[in-house]
Amino acid sequence: MTSILELNTAAKFSTIDEGYVGFTLSFLTGEVAHWSNTSILFIDLKSPQLRTLVKRLSPAILRVGGGWEYKVVMNVNGSECETQGTPPEFCLTMGRWHEILEFANDTQIDVVWGLGAQRRANGLSQLDFDNIRDFLAYTSTMPDELKGRILGFELGNELDDADFVRTSSAVAPQVLARDYLFLAQILELFFPGRHCPPSSGVSCSRPLLVGPAQHPNVDFARRFLGACGWVLDAFTFHSYVGYGGDAALSSKLVNQAFLEASWEQAAPTVEVAFSLAPEAAVWAGETSSAWSSGRCGVTDRWWSMLWYANTLGRFARGGVSRFAYHSLNGGCYALVNKTSLQPHPNYWLAVAFHDLMGTGVLDLRVLEGLEEGEAGGSKNLMVYAHTSKRFFDNTTHGATLLLINIDPAVTREVQLTEDPHLLLPRREYLLQPGSLGLDSNVVLLNGVELMFRGGNLSCLVDLGRWVNSSTGRASRGAGILVPPLSVMFVELPLAKVY
Repeated sequence: MTSILELNTAAKFSTIDEGYVGFTLSFLTGEVAHWSNTSILFIDLKSPQLRTLVKRLSPAILRVGGGWEYKVVMNVNGSECETQGTPPEFCLTMGRWHEILEFANDTQIDVVWGLGAQRRANGLSQLDFDNIRDFLAYTSTMPDELKGRILGFELGNELDDADFVRTSSAVAPQVLARDYLFLAQILELFFPGRHCPPSSGVSCSRPLLVGPAQHPNVDFARRFLGACGWVLDAFTFHSYVGYGGDAALSSKLVNQAFLEASWEQAAPTVEVAFSLAPEAAVWAGETSSAWSSGRCGVTDRWWSMLWYANTLGRFARGGVSRFAYHSLNGGCYALVNKTSLQPHPNYWLAVAFHDLMGTGVLDLRVLEGLEEGEAGGSKNLMVYAHTSKRFFDNTTHGATLLLINIDPAVTREVQLTEDPHLLLPRREYLLQPGSLGLDSNVVLLNGVELMFRGGNLSCLVDLGRWVNSSTGRASRGAGILVPPLSVMFVELPLAKVY
């Protein structure tokens, strides 16, 4: 089956940050299945393996928050945890804070830190900022190489609710907005420097104000941003469509409607953010294919990689400039195995996107099988395009295509409406599962298994396959063949994107 694509190289459709592909760590402990020893307060940050895996994805954001964030107390003066009766698993010592930022500095990632200490009488009362103020004052005195790794601070986690005060953790949007206005003043006090949101491309001495880490809740976003949108540097939302306890989750992950549901869920909230906080970047602060820790054997296998590839592409096309996958380690959806630290398929997908997709998002549309000009893909085929990360000169970039075929049996041939010379030469990176199919934890790149052994990661770029007019399986004008249940990145060096 042939699909005809139209690629507009005249201008960029939208732009992502260089560190678009990010990840999370949380404060969940071993009391929750599959989370033991993965909390940011206890995970082994000195592990050479972990540092190698994280450094491979830099620059990236590490968003720390979620889980039991509201229980965390910062032990700035050495007495706060004892005074408040906080157990060790929720007590952030300043020694550990230094270790976290040293880890970030060594791996060259940026931290977005979720401020705990959610001490308030109820969802309609103001936050007690004493512990947060002391923590930020302390942090402002740390060495530049450590505090410089803090990209931003976020206040609370998923404090929105349909009724705003229905649950014990919910906070009314106008109350949370006042908290953010006050936090902005504290940041300005301890981190003096000009206001420079991520979209400005200017280096900031002041950490960004990030939040509110909410569900895709349009009404909450409208009320919250209407009261404080002008002080935010980045608006963050969380997105989950699947449920880890769903026995039918695997079949849903190869259903195109399910894959597209993540953006359909997020889009209305994103549009509100663009409207009411136009100076703020929009980030997916936490997302995975299924909530409730995912589903072991599904969300840590190839099933979920198809969702991840499509969601990375679709959110970028929709204007989301950073994407924090939940999680790096912990739960059944982690990028790496909790104990062995061996990469799961989604880790390799993250590396491929990081290495090959540039910051300029291009307008790529499928003409065959759809109304002309409709975005997205035809049945069982999703397509995206960015500027090339590896092919550029002083004025122009090449392009990189991301092609996802979720059809279980049909190979798709992809052609471009533009000059066929754009397809040749090209460099293909075909990702396929191992012998167990979508149950596999193995990723083959052009038939070669990607591995992490002896502290060394496979080099994806070295495994790319050139196809041109004189070598390879294609002749001039031949289309790109995307096999069933596969993900392919295709670099087009001759595409001229200005």
